[in-house]
Amino acid sequence: MRIMPSLGVGVVCVLLASAVAPALAETKQEYDWCYSPDASDDETVRGCTAMIESGKYTGVKLSDAYDNRGVGFNGKKQYDLSIPDFTKAIGLNARNFQAFNNRGNAYYNREQYDMAMENYDQCLRISPQYDKAHKNRGSTFYAVGLNSRAIEEYNEAIRINPRYANAYYDRSLARRKKGDIPGADADLAKARQLKPSNTW
Repeated sequence: MRIMPSLGVGVVCVLLASAVAPALAETKQEYDWCYSPDASDDETVRGCTAMIESGKYTGVKLSDAYDNRGVGFNGKKQYDLSIPDFTKAIGLNARNFQAFNNRGNAYYNREQYDMAMENYDQCLRISPQYDKAHKNRGSTFYAVGLNSRAIEEYNEAIRINPRYANAYYDRSLARRKKGDIPGADADLAKARQLKPSNTW
């Protein structure tokens, strides 16, 4: 039988150290990118990937990193990458209602409205007062032509957050579809008042 030559003590120590050394920690810039709403989608993906690969985080913190990276992928329209990230985030924290909402957005953008609605419903079971999920559920009803149901959801989003400009704008579209022109015009005016920088 052939005997492998023995390694010097120094070499053995180096190998052992490399085997147990943690992955490089993310930089402060990468950490900030993962959480900053001002970061670009590419920066968000890069920052959150560095956090995930660092091996430093578990549980809720790691769930948030996957969720935020998924948002970056959503922004890049890479839904085949974002949906698994949201699923991973939910697996790490079953009460991550934002990950359900964000996964709903990915399915909505893929026009898989049943799947989108399931995720918004689950989000609202965990956090019934989450205004964005009510607005998004309204948009899903609107997309399939259920304008009255859509308006109910927009009403709820606005009840929770009276300064939710996007909900007013979306409600104006649904009201216009139903022939309520005065109501639609009033909602559009309110949306413009709340967010004058937007091109409604």
